Amino acid sequence: MKGRICLKENLHKIRGGVYVSKDDDNFWRKILRFDANDGEANYHVGLEYKQEAAVNLAKYEETKDLAFREKYLSLLKRAESFFERAYTSGVFLARRELKEIKAALTKKEVKKSNFWERAALPIFLAGIATAVLLIHMFSPRPDVQNNFVERNNTFIIPYTVLRENPPQLDMRNYEHRVVEVPSAKERDVVDALLGAGELARKNGLGRPLSVLAVKSGDEGIVLGQLIWERISSPMQVFLMTPRTSADESPNEPLILLRSALYRYVEMNGVFPEDLSALTQALPGNHLSAIPKDPVKTSNLINAAEGEGGWLYSPPLGLSPAGSLAESVTKALSANVRGFAGESFNPITIRIYKGNNRLRVMSGDTILRDYPVALGVGGVTPEGEMSVRRRIKNPNGGAASPSNVFGSRALELSDPRYAIHGTNEPETIGSNVSQGCVRMRNEDIEDVFRLTPLGTPVFILPGESPEGSPGAEPAPGAAGLLGDSSGGREESRGVYGWRR
Repeated sequence: MKGRICLKENLHKIRGGVYVSKDDDNFWRKILRFDANDGEANYHVGLEYKQEAAVNLAKYEETKDLAFREKYLSLLKRAESFFERAYTSGVFLARRELKEIKAALTKKEVKKSNFWERAALPIFLAGIATAVLLIHMFSPRPDVQNNFVERNNTFIIPYTVLRENPPQLDMRNYEHRVVEVPSAKERDVVDALLGAGELARKNGLGRPLSVLAVKSGDEGIVLGQLIWERISSPMQVFLMTPRTSADESPNEPLILLRSALYRYVEMNGVFPEDLSALTQALPGNHLSAIPKDPVKTSNLINAAEGEGGWLYSPPLGLSPAGSLAESVTKALSANVRGFAGESFNPITIRIYKGNNRLRVMSGDTILRDYPVALGVGGVTPEGEMSVRRRIKNPNGGAASPSNVFGSRALELSDPRYAIHGTNEPETIGSNVSQGCVRMRNEDIEDVFRLTPLGTPVFILPGESPEGSPGAEPAPGAAGLLGDSSGGREESRGVYGWRR
């Protein structure tokens, strides 16, 4: 029985009851007898002809016998035809082989026979035509489905290249890696990301994979991202407009972490011994989680220099009055070369009753801009308040259809009011509540993770000024800012805000 299992695993089914042994020296050629357009088979047969051509080239260089050279060129052209079919079928690596063969076929001989002299002009013209055709074939085109194939293996991984920002990911569900790329050329970025995907497959892809491509050196330029949900699905390669970490504005994870530390000191009068004090259970949940730096995507504290995460060194005492922001800036920085971060402005929330908008701000920088529902007849109070409690799934959360408070809530310093989700998303943008600020559940979840305990909330009578209306989370923001696990931000209490 065991022998039968081994025999079956060693056979490749072509169709019906036709099988080919993987140990057969003519394995790939036999596949082509039944399917002449099989991309992988064409690729491997092309490699065989290329290798045979190389043997004849070596003999020609040793003997200078033109018969070997003619055999070499003939085999090379055979290989070219197989690689062209492979590339047309979506085997991306065939492109490299075609480039090499084109270069070899157009290489000039120092010494030619009379035949080559007579054929020089036709060959030259054919070379030009071939070059034009190849340029057309290999010019990068957006949103084109290609394929990546591993050499000497029967596994093809389809992938798509997209010239756009990647979607937001919950990084808790992904295996995350970073690869360094020496240049910002698209081909180099794609090759590096696909290489990381290939390596992950070889090592066994257990979880969905996210790979970030950054420029080598200390510049921290983010060039692209690969997302691979599962081994049976295509890989997605996103090519982004290069952005330098030093120029990244805003650096939300660092702003959030410093804001939480700032409010902690403001509320307690001292710096915490370590940053875990910011992520305690409700009501001490200043943050949902320690965010990750945007370059190394790590949230480790005081790791080896330059290895990502954060460097935290609490001062022995506070700086002179009025410089708490300066003290926080000195105490906390990103552990990434060239990306420590300069001075910052703590996060605040501004709500504009004139056009029902909520903005999360850092100084004059708009981090988020969302529509909200406010109180009927203007009953939502104006003035300054602050976030008193951060509650996940109040009164059972969005899972309870009858829960009017949605999936998250930020209780204000006047405990009668809160910024919360809703089970009536169609009311957003109107004045229908009894005074609370309603948001769509997905919007409050985003604002919740970006708002530390103690954040000031300004409710203003006019309309939001011009700036960046509709500001949305940056790609991957949710995964960097983080969410809490377990129930440490949930409460069994029953809340009765003025909904």
